Amino acid sequence: MASPAPAPQALCAVGDPELTELSGMVVTGSTVVAMADGGRRVELHHLDGALDGDCSISDTRTVDINPYDVEDLARGPDGALWVADTGDNETRRETVAVIVVPADGEPRLHRLTYPDGPHDAEALLVDPAGRPVVVTKEVGTAGVYRTAEPPEGTGPTPLERVGGVELPASDTRGGPVGSFGSQLVTGAAASADGRVVALRTYTDAWLYRAPDGDPAMALTENAAPLQVPLPDEPQGEAVAFTPD
Repeated sequence: MASPAPAPQALCAVGDPELTELSGMVVTGSTVVAMADGGRRVELHHLDGALDGDCSISDTRTVDINPYDVEDLARGPDGALWVADTGDNETRRETVAVIVVPADGEPRLHRLTYPDGPHDAEALLVDPAGRPVVVTKEVGTAGVYRTAEPPEGTGPTPLERVGGVELPASDTRGGPVGSFGSQLVTGAAASADGRVVALRTYTDAWLYRAPDGDPAMALTENAAPLQVPLPDEPQGEAVAFTPD
């Protein structure tokens, strides 16, 4: 039986109004890159001192691609940041999208389509082959979708349903929607070596082993995850691993 996860410790509090609803986050070296929910443009905010206790914004990169509803950030195998334009609260979008933002060069837009109709999704991972893995935000079983090949061009590129993941029940407090919010997936992340995958809800982070670095397999092989209760937040939607 796994030992209980240690209690979380606060490093700093994000107080900038640009990040009132912080929805996506990755850690690159010693810098936290954070993104707000929704919006009509993509703004990637750098918090250079966050790991040392200073959560103020030190720099912002604006991407000249207009999204519909951005929800998460992920890092690709080449270090590029992937923006998940996958929000769909009314489940009516014909396509969703990912926006790939390399450290240098122009961003790339890839539109995606689900095989079984619209879904709302707030969690994105990228596998070692450069394929986006989307986890939907649904009560009960969350769908896990992935493209067959790395997307090329604007598309749309079809997503395939590779399985589902149902999170265990939790009594951790937090979130805006009551007890069932503890099983709604609001974000995802992978460790730097790809061997651990995290899904978060409004209340907890759930860690899955991914020994071969395949996030889709890790989430759908039905292995029991490790629960990490998170602090009581009004609307927690972002999760990231530090480099270590």
